Amino acid sequence: MNEIKEIISQVKMKEKVGDKELKEYLSELDVNTLNKLLIIFSGPPRLTVTEVFKAAFIASAVIGMLLTYVILTPDYLVNTKANISIIVGVLCVVWLYYLRFVSNNENKLISLASKLVNRQKIVTLITYTLQEKYKNL
Repeated sequence: MNEIKEIISQVKMKEKVGDKELKEYLSELDVNTLNKLLIIFSGPPRLTVTEVFKAAFIASAVIGMLLTYVILTPDYLVNTKANISIIVGVLCVVWLYYLRFVSNNENKLISLASKLVNRQKIVTLITYTLQEKYKNL
């Protein structure tokens, strides 16, 4: 496991230096390692810590508000409790939709695009190197 982590860090470092160095480094690796790298770099991007904390904070805040309202109101307002809970739930869903799809500002999209381009470049070079190795077999 440590070997693949070292190889991944080397690939990222070589990618920053240049394409020719990355291609030469990848050509030195064996087919199994290249296949592992291809799977790792082709996979979905990981969530950042801030994204996880943001989602957990939003969920806990919504649940906390709903539980506080339900616990602290008298029992004769049961229908009102249910209606307000539904309204708050719908508003939260709309708000989460807005956060997820509408509020992506240009800087986030630019940084995401540059990260994806770098990942795709690495995947392309790994695929090319694998094809060359398979031709030589």
